[in-house]
Amino acid sequence: MKKLLLLTIFFSLSNVFAADGPFFGFFGIETNNPLGVLTATDKLSQDCPEGSAVVRLMAENFNADEVTTHSYAVLFENNDSYLQWSGQWASCPGWTEYFQTMSEVSNSTYEMLAFPIVSDGDTLKDKVFVSWIMDVSDPASYAKAYTELMNSEDSRCPGSWGLAAWGPGSRVESYGTHMAYCGYPDMASAMEVFQERVPTKSMQKFYSKAGNVRQLIGTNLVTIIKDYMPN
Repeated sequence: MKKLLLLTIFFSLSNVFAADGPFFGFFGIETNNPLGVLTATDKLSQDCPEGSAVVRLMAENFNADEVTTHSYAVLFENNDSYLQWSGQWASCPGWTEYFQTMSEVSNSTYEMLAFPIVSDGDTLKDKVFVSWIMDVSDPASYAKAYTELMNSEDSRCPGSWGLAAWGPGSRVESYGTHMAYCGYPDMASAMEVFQERVPTKSMQKFYSKAGNVRQLIGTNLVTIIKDYMPN
């Protein structure tokens, strides 16, 4: 498994987080049958509707040499939310059919948890995300610098944003220690920002601060295919 490419936090979060959530699960797959994956996920949502988590199915647009083509991002409100969700694997027969179908149309590439540090905005309003995968030696300093950038008038991030630390399932040598992201309402909005090649003053200030405490591993672009809300 190579470095993780897509990871996006996908819910409205405050800048203060409790010890018991929220947190996120990210599940990557490789497939040459995207429609088969979507159909299997739709059927799982119908067969096992009593979910306890928000699920987003995402497509990888640009991710360097990573083999992952699609990902699931799952929001767990707290520990009980995760226990209810994982408990369905044994209690709802629809999961058995889902796993069987997915084994025929895809391969798993990663499974890992992430824990938010700072964030703002409603990610459910955003359909495109850029994420930065990195090693961070001083998380507190990086979080402060990133927050200052995102709160500036010239941050060039029109939507939700955040910073999360990797948890169980991650490998530092492949994924680094943290992931930051910025959301856009659509691809046209994202591409317009990408064409702005000269860094703003706030961005230059951020680079001078962040460069001493983080090493960038990769930058990824993903789009949301479909959201599955708990009943």
